[in-house]
Formats: sequence, structure tokens, C-alpha cells
Amino acid sequence: MSLLPLRRLAVYVEASDDGRFEWVLGELDEDDRAQTIARARRGVDSYQRAMAAGLLKLQQQVEDLDAGPREQTPADEDEDDSAEASQRPAPRGTAFGFGRPS
Repeated sequence: MSLLPLRRLAVYVEASDDGRFEWVLGELDEDDRAQTIARARRGVDSYQRAMAAGLLKLQQQVEDLDAGPREQTPADEDEDDSAEASQRPAPRGTAFGFGRPS
């Protein structure tokens, strides 16, 4: 069974003018342009906390962390619109080694 291509996702942190840090989750499109797909609702006081929160959001985008974030087939996209998929719990554990934000 061949796997679908990996999505090109990235988490990065921006600093606001007031010195707070906000995570941003982006994805490169087929033309290598970055598209923001999610961002923090409010800033936090440290880069580490912002990155950890962003990585947790990234984990929520990945159904199988061993396989990585895969593109979806049209059938998968239909399934994601279901109530069950939207209520999928966030993965437990750490944020890729950054720890969980407090």
C-alpha cells in the first residue's frame, strides 16, 4: 500500500510589538507559497511556550504521528466533515519534545 504525499506543514513563532509570542501553523502550497492555516488567538510570554502550543496544534493535524501528515483523498475530506472527526481528541503526550504549555 503506498502512502499519500506528506503535507508540508511548519510551525513558527512570531513576536508581537508588545513582546508576546504567537505560534503560526503554515503549509506550503503546490507553488511553494506559505499559507497560514492556524494561528494563536493570543500571545504568551515565552518563545518556548508559544512553540510548544504550536506543536500541539500541529500534532492535532496528524492522524498517525509515525506516518506523518498526509494529504487527504477526496473521500477522506468528506469523512472529516463528520461530527465524529471534528470531535477527535487531541493526541496526548509531549509536543515533539518541547513539553506541554502550562
